[in-house]
Amino acid sequence: MRRIRTILMAAVVAVIAAAAFSTPVLAQWPTTCVDLNDIVENHLGRTNNVGIYQRVFGDQAEAACQGDHREDVRGVFAWAFGLAPPAPPPAVAGSSLPLADDALYGAVWRGQTEQVRALVASGLNANVRDSDNDPLIHSAIWRDYPEIVQILADAGANVNATDSDSDPVIHSAIWRGHTTVVQILVDAGADVDATEDNGDPLLFEAIFRGHTDIVRILIEAGVDVTATDSGGRSPLNRALFWAGEGSEIVRMIREALAAGPDLGWPTTCVDLNDIVEGHLGNDNNVGIYQKVFGVQAEAGCQNDHREDVRGVFAWAFDDVT
Repeated sequence: MRRIRTILMAAVVAVIAAAAFSTPVLAQWPTTCVDLNDIVENHLGRTNNVGIYQRVFGDQAEAACQGDHREDVRGVFAWAFGLAPPAPPPAVAGSSLPLADDALYGAVWRGQTEQVRALVASGLNANVRDSDNDPLIHSAIWRDYPEIVQILADAGANVNATDSDSDPVIHSAIWRGHTTVVQILVDAGADVDATEDNGDPLLFEAIFRGHTDIVRILIEAGVDVTATDSGGRSPLNRALFWAGEGSEIVRMIREALAAGPDLGWPTTCVDLNDIVEGHLGNDNNVGIYQKVFGVQAEAGCQNDHREDVRGVFAWAFDDVT
């Protein structure tokens, strides 16, 4: 009797396991984030949506979901739920890309290097844009796929294209700290002196993020270390503020400034600020303004008393031109 019960129990367990681990077949692939949401809720419950969005779309979940990247919505299910795919539709309804280029975009998005290589070699356009108006190469840059970035650059992708935010595509690599991708783009001719949509040079993003190796790449590529941001501040000014005296970033910028052309005496209060911070630190600006301009420091700075700005340095710092 005990043996019979054991056999029956094993049979029940086998039936339950078969039901639990059988591979359901979808009637059709989900093609929108609404479809994605429904299937996620059915499989994982309402509380798991954010997690699956992250798996599908990465850090930019909401923006990507709004952008309706159908290929990626489809592709996640075999990976996440073991769902057997139906035959894909003959075209992607509402896509701004032709079907062939849509396949290329999907391969880039998923990091399928050899598939991208083959599709590009077949003659597909490396300069297409997606429904969000982001260039194809931007997808590879954002996701840190160096080999794919190289393939697309070699195939003629515009490395100076701007994304849907009007930033140069290299900006995403700098922002996210994708050092190898930055080097590939620079080697391919990306403009290191380009500016973000707010007018700030790219160098400031690398300084702000503390990406020392990227600052080095930009400097070695000849970036203008004297170009000011939208507030009139220099790279040295921002490096001292964000990275601090003694940092490698400050050292590299000072070295680049010293190796550059003779800039002469400082001629503006922005220049004054940089040199004061370099010598005394951020907390001493008011004192040096007083020394240069007297009690009317701010007014003097605004009035740009160049002779006084020039003359103070030999007295205060023993600097020579």
